[in-house]
Formats: sequence, structure tokens, C-alpha cells
Amino acid sequence: MPTQLLTTIFKDLSTGIKTAKHPYRYACLSSISQKKPTQRMVVVREIEENTITIYTDSRTKKVADFKQNPNASLLFFDYIQMKQIQLNGMISIDNTTDPNEWNTISEKAQRDYTTHLAPGSRIDDPKNVTYQKDTIYFCKLLFTFTTVDYLEIKKPQHIRATYSIKNNNWEGNYVVP
Repeated sequence: MPTQLLTTIFKDLSTGIKTAKHPYRYACLSSISQKKPTQRMVVVREIEENTITIYTDSRTKKVADFKQNPNASLLFFDYIQMKQIQLNGMISIDNTTDPNEWNTISEKAQRDYTTHLAPGSRIDDPKNVTYQKDTIYFCKLLFTFTTVDYLEIKKPQHIRATYSIKNNNWEGNYVVP
């Protein structure tokens, strides 16, 4: 079993998530909406063991999607190293706003969770987005993943490995790319 590789994957994700402008700071989050896949880029905020935290506005379509179907996938891609990491699991929604955590978010970023209209609402002009200080629509998506699919594109041969949690332990194998 390629346990050393899994340790490296988790270390790389942890480093990337904490590093501004690192490719692993951003990921493509997939959900199911009315039986069709939907994707969007998100900023990944933290990883702890096999749970990843993502911030969002509680009124977004993705929150409604995950209330209906909690299955999710996150795709990371480092275009310089040519490494892809796909994680599959479930999303839970945390609507509690811890004042200490809220105060760690920059004022500019806090505005994203205080728009008068919900994300996706139709407007006449992008300059007409208004903000309110009284109501905060901040929530966290907690993505708990149970599988990892890793692909490294390199010469003379590519490397691919898959992992899953069984009895609270990660098990994995190299597979044909």
C-alpha cells in the first residue's frame, strides 16, 4: 500500500490550503442539483484530518443543493507539478457564526456574506450591489471525505493511487492511470 504517498498528499493539501496563491488553496466543488452535476470554484479554508472547511453565503444554490443531497466531490489541480487530487464524501452545513472566527475574516471578505440580495439574484448593474451590516449570511460547509484519487502526470510514466477509509484507517493501492 502506498502509505508514504498518502502522507505526502495530506501534507501537500495542508500546505497549499494555508498558502496564498497556491493551487490547492482553490478547488472545484461539485454537487448534484435536480439530478445534474453542478460545479463551482471555492476557496478552501482549512483541513483537519479528513474534513475540509469552505466558507459560503447561506443563501447560495450550493447550500440548497447539499441540503437535498449531501454527496460532494472536491477536485484540486496543481498545474505546475501536474498533480490532481479528487476527494469524494459528504457535506454538512454549519450555520453557527462564532464571533471569534467571524472577526478573523477580513472586512472586505465579510462583505461577501452581507449582500442585501442573495447570491445569484438578478441585478441591472454590478455596481448596484448593496451590503447590510445587521444581517450576516455566513455559513461553513464541512466536507468529510472518505475517498482520495491521486494522479501525477509525469514522464516516463504517470502515477495514480486510490484510497478509502475502512474501519477508521486509510487503505489504498496504486492503479493504472
